[in-house]
Amino acid sequence: MSVLSQDTEGNFEYEIIAVLDKKDKESQSWLEDEALLNKRLKVYRSDIPGVNSARNLGIKESKGEIIYFIDDDCILPEKSQLINLCEGFKSHPDASAIGGGYITENNARDIFRLSRNQSDNFYLEANVNPLGASNALLGGNAAYKKEAFSKYGFFDESIRFGAAETELNDRILKGAGKIYFVKGLSILHSTGKQGLGAYFIKSFLQGRGKAYSIAKNGSPGIISNNKAGKIWFMHIAMSLRANLIYRVIAALFLFLSSLCYSGGLLSGKIRYHSGVKEYGQ
Repeated sequence: MSVLSQDTEGNFEYEIIAVLDKKDKESQSWLEDEALLNKRLKVYRSDIPGVNSARNLGIKESKGEIIYFIDDDCILPEKSQLINLCEGFKSHPDASAIGGGYITENNARDIFRLSRNQSDNFYLEANVNPLGASNALLGGNAAYKKEAFSKYGFFDESIRFGAAETELNDRILKGAGKIYFVKGLSILHSTGKQGLGAYFIKSFLQGRGKAYSIAKNGSPGIISNNKAGKIWFMHIAMSLRANLIYRVIAALFLFLSSLCYSGGLLSGKIRYHSGVKEYGQ
């Protein structure tokens, strides 16, 4: 775990909180053994399904002033990542939250994962103004001041998966809070190989969660730096260091993913106006 070997230069203390769900039994014994050796590490289990329930449990058990969320498939690329995080908040003292993008191996053999990570980064950079203020953060690489949860509330546990953090970010913006994208905070996103169906389902659920957030909080609007316009998927595909065939596959994959996201938006609107309160899988 890259979080266990972070350098603080003696300037601050940090704790590591791992929250497991009911299904994750393989990691529990390893984490509990590691916790005996490392006093920073604390292990909890959430009995309520959903990523936001796990996040809220971690918030309530935390003691720090800043809470940094990373996914279990993410790796901090530098030992100075937490120092850089603190510097990010110092550079933006009005921030309620800051975050970075994803680094991925440029591996054409896993063109879907590469394309998806590049798409996430493109989305972030299209939603940031020249001063770094943003409308969006990635759930696997985002940090919040703990006081923000007292002011704006916790993660919405009715969203189990799919734009789960988006609703909170939109709520912060609705309450005149500030979110910043910090490019130097990128982390390695090393997801395992997935089938096409898993990517398309994720896109659909993200659209559905976003529709719920818009209905609840309104749309914060887009700070658009997107010069690629409606052919953004072609722009991303052509930027990949891969041969033409792989680029065409990437463009088609991203286009189909966007259709799934749009389908999720429509589904979310219908579900919300039908009175459905559960946005999990």
